[in-house]
Amino acid sequence: MLPAASAAPASADLPNDGAQSASSSAWRLDLSGDRFSGVVPRRLVILFAPTRPDTKLAGEMFRHVELLRRQGLISTFTSPSPGAHIKNTFLENIATADVILALLSADFLADTDCFERVELALNSAKRCVPIVIRACDWKHSRLGEHQCLPENGRPITDWGHDSVGRDRGWMEVVSGLRRLIRSLE
Repeated sequence: MLPAASAAPASADLPNDGAQSASSSAWRLDLSGDRFSGVVPRRLVILFAPTRPDTKLAGEMFRHVELLRRQGLISTFTSPSPGAHIKNTFLENIATADVILALLSADFLADTDCFERVELALNSAKRCVPIVIRACDWKHSRLGEHQCLPENGRPITDWGHDSVGRDRGWMEVVSGLRRLIRSLE
């Protein structure tokens, strides 16, 4: 559980330092110590469906967590390198991750690779955080047992029709991630 708190462009919105999976995409975030609060290094794996709407929303999330990177909480974004075996790369990332973030949508829940990767993450006893980006029936999946972001379960797309309108939703996600990182000390 998290501590208590308070139509789409192409992949140009996403960091492009390697090849994306043909099905679901996964980026690893290496979290180094927060020089402001002494947070211990952490690793996150972010999963999202390879559909245009989900890729666009993942790009928005990456822009919103950029300040975390600049503050030293997030040191790198990486995707599987060209020619890498996607499943093996994901398994290696899951093995070293502290937290798995799943950007949830109906497309994510319907994607076989996304489903398999979430199952692997859940079976590995890693902390999994659902981030509800589009309305979907996620509460009836295994992820429904986990605290989501935004904490009220309101999908990011319900905050507005454009990225400016969704900024408040993303701010709730970023605030929740900050609390989560600090709670892992």
